Amino acid sequence: MKLLFKNKIMIITVFIISLFTTTFFTYELIINRETVSAPPIEEIKDVVSFTLNEPIIQEIEVNSEYIELGAKVIVNNIDQTNDIEIDTNDLNIMELGEYTIIYKIIVNNKIYQETRKVIIKDTISPTIQLKGSNNITLVLNEPYQEYGYQVSDNHDKELDDKVIITNNVNNKVVGDYIVTYSITDSSNNTATTERYVTVKKPNIIKPKPIEKGDDETTTIIEEGVYLNNWTNNGLYLKGKLKGSNESFSLKFKKVTDDTFEEIQKLEKINNNEYHGTINFSNLSNGEYRIFLTTDTDEPLINKLENDKRLARAKINNKLVTMTYNNYQVGFKIEDFVYQYDILIDPGHGGDDFGASNTKANESDINLEQTLYEYNRYRELGLTVMLIRSDNGEGIKMGDVDWKPVRRRAYAIGYYGVVSRISYSNHHNSINNSYFRGFEILVPAALTSTELINEKTIYSLWSSYYPNLDNHKRFYTRNYTTGSIDNKLNGEVYNYTDWYAVLRTPYKLFNMKNIIYEGCYMSNMNDFNWYYYGGNWKNLSEMKIKTYVEALGYTYQTPTT
Repeated sequence: MKLLFKNKIMIITVFIISLFTTTFFTYELIINRETVSAPPIEEIKDVVSFTLNEPIIQEIEVNSEYIELGAKVIVNNIDQTNDIEIDTNDLNIMELGEYTIIYKIIVNNKIYQETRKVIIKDTISPTIQLKGSNNITLVLNEPYQEYGYQVSDNHDKELDDKVIITNNVNNKVVGDYIVTYSITDSSNNTATTERYVTVKKPNIIKPKPIEKGDDETTTIIEEGVYLNNWTNNGLYLKGKLKGSNESFSLKFKKVTDDTFEEIQKLEKINNNEYHGTINFSNLSNGEYRIFLTTDTDEPLINKLENDKRLARAKINNKLVTMTYNNYQVGFKIEDFVYQYDILIDPGHGGDDFGASNTKANESDINLEQTLYEYNRYRELGLTVMLIRSDNGEGIKMGDVDWKPVRRRAYAIGYYGVVSRISYSNHHNSINNSYFRGFEILVPAALTSTELINEKTIYSLWSSYYPNLDNHKRFYTRNYTTGSIDNKLNGEVYNYTDWYAVLRTPYKLFNMKNIIYEGCYMSNMNDFNWYYYGGNWKNLSEMKIKTYVEALGYTYQTPTT
């Protein structure tokens, strides 16, 4: 029993010691584990360099090309520029304003971005393009006509109505004037251009007491030129010089340096008579006096009456203006430039009412039709010259003793020679009511090719006009006999034209003018259909369309 008891005590003792030892070792192990555990892992940061190429604020003109300046990205010393995403959705180069361009790159799921400001601005001024010539010459009392302009801008639209015109032209005073055109766009950019206007006295040939003669010869001419005509390359003349001369030549002396520039041979008709053609093609620009050479140099004298002296003409690409100072023949050569597309003469005016009936005067209808055509041509972009623009007499030039119609004819020639197309508006009348319809009167010497536009208008009018009677409608008239001759088939006649507004422009200025007789005012049925029925405007439109397209412009029907 005692032994058993002792054994139990030992077992209990061993168990307690064993339990204590196990607990101690476990606790020490836990303590040691905490002591030797690894430190926590720290987050690794990327090194990112993100820079925009200069300038950071980019300014560009509206409607110009946007050029991307770009950016650069270096990540951990590695170039990753190609990975940049550029967002330009906010940009509109067609509208003024400030816009933002976004540059973005993603590195290890983190977004990096920069922004650039783009300013769309307008610093370009508008442009003003003048219609017609920039240099205009008026004679005293000739009305100034505004030919208009066209405005363009890189941003703003429809600026034409915002142009300010400053015009101080006084057509009653000789001098130089400036018409100023200015415009400011919505960005406060301004533009200015100028048109130069010169008002001068008419180039009137003063009357001289000379021997009288007819168109071809003179009865008492001892010396001087008694016949002259324009040719394709110059001027044909025929004249006399006293004495028994072996030969005749012409010398041209420049006024500026008084030196002879060229000698041209003349053909001898007999010992005291000569003829030949002056060729201007080899002469330089400038003013010349002409000398007739036999054994000595004598001034070339013109013995033609004033209204038979050649005035000026387009000869190839030159404008030749003849001068007659103290009888001596001279000329001026300058480069030819058209000043007008169309010249229109509304016949009659002032105290000259022209034809009439119980309802209207011809001069009033001529002016109404002319102003309508004038405005239509200008709407279509053409430049137009009017011989008269009101109820007055209009422009008259030439000798002061001439009849008004001859002075108007001279003005038609003077301005018509620098116009691509020239015509006169009239309306017919006769002492019976049978005749009706239109007539087109043309110069006798013109060929069918030279009248191609007028023949087109004739065909259009013939198809449109109702109930035409049977008489010549496209013709010329002989000054000497009064005969009326057809021109529809291209006939060419060498006689002098009957009507001054055809004769003077062709003879003195080497240019064609056309007379349009729109209707017979003496036939009331014809007149009512033409005028009160408004058909004159349709006939005018056929004329306008033909000439506009012949000059290379685009025809458009009137809006109203």
